[in-house]
Amino acid sequence: MGRRKLLDSTYYVMKRMGRAVYDEKMFPANGTVLVGVSGGCGSAALLFALVERQKRVPVPVRFVAGYVPDGVNGLADEIASTIAGFCRELGVELLLVPGCSPQEHRWPEVPHQEELFSLARQAQASTIALGHTIQDRALAVLASMIVGHRHTDGHGPADPGASRVQTPGEARVQVVRPFQYLTEEAIRLMAVEEKIPFSPPRIFPPDYELRQIILDHLRSKRGTLIEKLRNITCAPGRVNEEYLV
Repeated sequence: MGRRKLLDSTYYVMKRMGRAVYDEKMFPANGTVLVGVSGGCGSAALLFALVERQKRVPVPVRFVAGYVPDGVNGLADEIASTIAGFCRELGVELLLVPGCSPQEHRWPEVPHQEELFSLARQAQASTIALGHTIQDRALAVLASMIVGHRHTDGHGPADPGASRVQTPGEARVQVVRPFQYLTEEAIRLMAVEEKIPFSPPRIFPPDYELRQIILDHLRSKRGTLIEKLRNITCAPGRVNEEYLV
């Protein structure tokens, strides 16, 4: 039985994702990649797209899904059950971190970054793939300039690993973002059309309000949003002149 025909939205996402993977040399040959899943749209779509792409462009890479409960998309047990069923359907192994689901008021106490790296060690993965988009990359640049620090909780326009110091003798793990050339809108369209199971956020991270302010500010500037996002991610040194005035 032949492969199913790709939807237009899926073809677009996989093409842009493949370009990012190729440009940045994201996946090591014969290696293992831990795909961080949260129950949200971006991470579920990333896992789906990686598995579907591998059917068409076979590469010697093993994908393993990893779930760190964070309470964002619902109760940990419910989300874990949904993710487990999705992973079985895709034929992907799933690793879980138990007992790590916070309430909104204790968000900063949850060690998302360390838990992700712990799962990567468990999977013997040299790479962690996250579903962050071009919006996340651009917002990370702008937010760090506005508030004077980088986010490290692993969920907003974050960069888990950016400030993490690895211990002597620990195998180096890189963090990659295969969706970095894609917008949230394109990914959501694919997820809806492919009927990928995901839950909308129920708890928003501390940087959510700042994120909305930044996006509204960018939309007030001339030009398309995608063009502005690309400018910011490619030339952050020009951000002060063009977007923070």
